[in-house]
Amino acid sequence: MLDEQLNSLESREKQLRKVFDFKKIEPDCNKEFLKIKLDLPFNDMAKDVPLAFEKFGWYGMVHRRHTEWIRSPVYGGLGLTYNPDYKFNIPKHAHGLGQPRTDVNVRGKDTYDDCLGLRTPTDVTKFRSFKSFFDRLKLQYFQGRFAEVKAADHGANITEENKEFIWHTDEPNEIISRLLVPLIYDEDYWIELESGTKIYFEPGYAYHWDTFKPHRWNFKYHSNIKNRTCIVLGWAPWLELKEGKWSTNQYFNKKHSMDIVNEGLLIQ
Repeated sequence: MLDEQLNSLESREKQLRKVFDFKKIEPDCNKEFLKIKLDLPFNDMAKDVPLAFEKFGWYGMVHRRHTEWIRSPVYGGLGLTYNPDYKFNIPKHAHGLGQPRTDVNVRGKDTYDDCLGLRTPTDVTKFRSFKSFFDRLKLQYFQGRFAEVKAADHGANITEENKEFIWHTDEPNEIISRLLVPLIYDEDYWIELESGTKIYFEPGYAYHWDTFKPHRWNFKYHSNIKNRTCIVLGWAPWLELKEGKWSTNQYFNKKHSMDIVNEGLLIQ
């Protein structure tokens, strides 16, 4: 299916579901989340984070409930991909940081709702040591961001009640799955799952779980807390786009994203 043949109204996900016969399958791996060891230059990558923000900018996330382009001062960063046909005239590195979504007239194809439209890597993925990670990916990535939580700057003003809005779900795993790669963090950050499980970060690891289920990032504020930065990688377990043509890959309807990660099929 050629990308240019898709209609101009519905998201790519919605249209491709009509083209390809997606099946719901269960993973063989029954773990609630996966922790995988990565051989990456983590120290260099952590040092390159502030250099990347200095070079490419920093864009706060636009919450889906907003009606205007109000960017968060707490959570933001740089998008990993952009949409060459985006409906909004904003910087490429901001494409992956949300949009106001209460107005149904600004949703659909070539908006932030069109996750598969965010299909072209941004310059930050080739920046300094970051390239060593993205060059090792075996499957195509869409959406995602270098995500910073500025708890050191703003955490004192965020109450537990304020944190409730952070609960969210992402796209269905067969369309876009997530891999979280922590770069700058400490023990006072964690990912909280709907079950109550808390994922604390360890040096040299990346994390994967079912992000279609409710989850949130969280932290315990103290005066010495660091700003946290992670790579939030959005990747397609079953789809690929090459030379403008959409197709399914060898895992389509056969291997769950959890098993792809668990079996080392995502990263070389």
